[in-house]
Amino acid sequence: MGPAVAEYPEARPLLMHPMILFALAAAAWHWLLQDIVPVYQIKGISKLVKLCLPKVQCFCDSLTSPPSERQFNALLMSVASLLANTAGVAMGAKCAPTYANIFLGWWEEVFVYPSLTFQHQVRNWHRFIDDVFFIWLGTREGCIDFINGLNSNPHNIFLTHSISNSSISFLDLRVFVQGNRLATDLFRKPTANNALLEFNSFHPWHTKVGVPTGQFLRIRRNCTRDQDFLMRAQDLTDHFRQRSYPKRVVATAFQRARQHDQASLLIPVGRSRESQTRFITDYNDNWGQR
Repeated sequence: MGPAVAEYPEARPLLMHPMILFALAAAAWHWLLQDIVPVYQIKGISKLVKLCLPKVQCFCDSLTSPPSERQFNALLMSVASLLANTAGVAMGAKCAPTYANIFLGWWEEVFVYPSLTFQHQVRNWHRFIDDVFFIWLGTREGCIDFINGLNSNPHNIFLTHSISNSSISFLDLRVFVQGNRLATDLFRKPTANNALLEFNSFHPWHTKVGVPTGQFLRIRRNCTRDQDFLMRAQDLTDHFRQRSYPKRVVATAFQRARQHDQASLLIPVGRSRESQTRFITDYNDNWGQR
């Protein structure tokens, strides 16, 4: 939603609220996908404003705290500007993953799941936003035909693909065959750089100490084989040293991750629902000083 929010900053508090953002996204895609009106063919922002007005008014009336007139007008113009953008959502916009999930979820229900080819040839189908991992039971040629069939659609969706009988990358995982089972290893793109938090930053101490712990546990969770974990852990240690992390902090995080195995880290952790009283204050640069 980038340009729209930039032009109408009064709408930002509303548009950044997760539930409001989701509802707006669902409404916007409903207009587009159900062909109630060809909004992309409407010229002029004034016509789009008239189109959006009833929906936005109904939505704002349902809020516990209705927006002010200025906020409402800014929200209305933001939604209209979004629908007027025929190129889609700007890359990096906070709402982009929400839109992708809504749209591709609808696409799966309408085009993928009802397919007889899908029902008979696809063993597993897993999607994370716009990345899909599935196991194909037929021939390579049949898999390519299935993908080409999905690409034959009027909704500007084009799937790129990678097919392998032994190893394939998905998100931050390399999935490969080990014996008669699937195993995983950490995957990093060749273009990936060292984007870890600099230890000399002004973040609180517990935040900086928590970064190595989380990263080493992530590697332990991603790596099925111990030798892969040790190799990836050495690479990660080098990255932390480049970011000025103390050896003691890195070593402690590594030893904590080493005490676990992959199976234990894949078990969902139940979160306590006990009520907590939070004391929230303004940031102070003396926080965490020793």
